[in-house]
Amino acid sequence: QAEVSMFAEADSLLAFVTNDNRIMLYSSPETPVVTISLGERALSAEILGERGDRLLVSLANNETRLYAVPSGEVVWRYRGKGSVFGKFAVRGDTVWLNQQDELAGVSLETGKLVARYPVSGGAGTPFISQNALYSVSAQGLLYAFDLH
Repeated sequence: QAEVSMFAEADSLLAFVTNDNRIMLYSSPETPVVTISLGERALSAEILGERGDRLLVSLANNETRLYAVPSGEVVWRYRGKGSVFGKFAVRGDTVWLNQQDELAGVSLETGKLVARYPVSGGAGTPFISQNALYSVSAQGLLYAFDLH
């Protein structure tokens, strides 16, 4: 019996992340539960899309994956480097990841790197407010990048 370590929800979809490296997708009593085996510990998960048709997952091995929902099929994988926080920020068609000494923008459509912003001293968890991408470095410096 696995324990739930986190969950994500959107409309009628629930995604339960378990401590045995699985995600269980539940959409309705009439629909079977879909189980995704991750093979690695999940650090964060978020359901995306207007219909909740995508699930973005950050893993402990520095990989970020986008899954199709409800099938659980992998849409793409992005192999990052040095992301110790595993949290991400999403704006439009881009997911922002902390990657050692930079913030990396990855296309939600293709899983390819589309932008980079340097952060001296190590990038912290990215966050977005209005039209700016922010990160606090390990040295305590706040970095802000215009997303226009």
